[in-house]
Amino acid sequence: MDAEQMQGIVEKLLGEYGWLILSGILLLTFKQAIQKVVNSFFVFYGNDYNEDDIVEISGQLARIIRVGLFKTTFFIYKIGDSGEILKVSKLTVDNDRLKIMQLMKPLQGIDLVSLGCHKDKK
Repeated sequence: MDAEQMQGIVEKLLGEYGWLILSGILLLTFKQAIQKVVNSFFVFYGNDYNEDDIVEISGQLARIIRVGLFKTTFFIYKIGDSGEILKVSKLTVDNDRLKIMQLMKPLQGIDLVSLGCHKDKK
């Protein structure tokens, strides 16, 4: 098999399957971007986190200000001993990073005593 025959085979394969190869390369190149969009879609259209929800981020009290398609914005509050707000910080996080953050959403109106979760200290 000489160089001309090899070139003819390669040209024929690229002509017929070139779009498939190019699509595969593009898909691998943009895989992370596609994953970010999918993760963001589930946060944006899900009901786990909504605007004005109070959450705890790594032990700090925060309020969700905006849930966007790609980013979520929080106001993080530093609370003093007497309950006054000492400092407010703004935090914007990519939605695909929310799953690795330690976010806790406090539940309201649950009677822990009736659930048997309260232990008397004696």
